[in-house]
Amino acid sequence: LSGRGLYPVRYSWLLTLGLRRLILSPAELCRRIGLRPDERVVEIGCGPGYFSAALAAAVPVGGLTVVDLQPEMVQQATRRLERAGIHGTAALAADAAALPLSDASADVVVLVTVLGEIADRARAIAEFRRILRRGGRLSITESWGDPDRLSDAALRSELGAAGFDFERSAGGRLAQTTIWRRR
Repeated sequence: LSGRGLYPVRYSWLLTLGLRRLILSPAELCRRIGLRPDERVVEIGCGPGYFSAALAAAVPVGGLTVVDLQPEMVQQATRRLERAGIHGTAALAADAAALPLSDASADVVVLVTVLGEIADRARAIAEFRRILRRGGRLSITESWGDPDRLSDAALRSELGAAGFDFERSAGGRLAQTTIWRRR
């Protein structure tokens, strides 16, 4: 639970606790990203769907696709969305390094405390670039205490080399969101 790697499905309920809002609420994440109603959003590493309903509600015209490597997490996210009255959201159990999505099919890719868990990070970042339209945004949120957290220097180096330009950051030490623009 406190080590590096994928978050265990058996502890996924911890990711949905209301206290998590003290670190970063779903509404605050949407505000930081600056989502528009017509944008097509892909949430990578959705887990049990803590942020998914807010993301989907923010893009009623464009839509949300939730993706997680673990099928059980995708199922939990889908159930959470349905309980929130949100239907028609695409859900995929897939590896971030091999996304079954079309080129330039997304306006925004969102990751919250996920990038450091991805085994082939370079390939995954290339996939994010591939599925984003030119000028699309990559939103990465890292939280204090996450054993897989990437440093700002690592993010700037890896994302810059992969064709992303730093645009802005929001938040603080507990949860910092950085927005990157696809060249």
